[in-house]
Amino acid sequence: MEDIEDMLDAMEYPYSCIGPENESDCWGYGIDEIRREILIEEEEADAGDFPHNIAEHFWIREGCHDGDEWMACGLLTNGNYFFYTGGCDYTGFDCQGFMQLWVSESWKNIVDHAMTEKEYNLYVEQTEDPCEDSDEDSDEDREEAFNPTDDTPFPPFASLPFVLLAGSEGI
Repeated sequence: MEDIEDMLDAMEYPYSCIGPENESDCWGYGIDEIRREILIEEEEADAGDFPHNIAEHFWIREGCHDGDEWMACGLLTNGNYFFYTGGCDYTGFDCQGFMQLWVSESWKNIVDHAMTEKEYNLYVEQTEDPCEDSDEDSDEDREEAFNPTDDTPFPPFASLPFVLLAGSEGI
């Protein structure tokens, strides 16, 4: 996908199958049905009128029938973060499909507790570091342009899962 319009078009079909809370007319894809809990959070973050309240997409992965899943993550207008996945068979979401939506006040919780390792790796591979924009910018310009916090959507590398192999032989 080359530009933002193509990326947003890629999500038109799966997003069109999502109904409002307690909506049963959308093949069971109401917000309440597709929501998944982030177990470490005490209160469930508000999904609002998803997907109509998306303020910004950080990443979109186009899916296809009987193939790759659709995936998207970003920021909602209420300040919460989301991660969405969905997939279906060749006939579409009305026959055999699934959707999942995680919402959190913390981007770190989305990365650490909603994304699988495979999904996270796809996200990292398919997004660009805003600090690597051009050779013309000085190091000072880059530092001013990117000042991360706990909820900064990039770089996601701070949340990489690390495994310590204590006492392993041959390493």
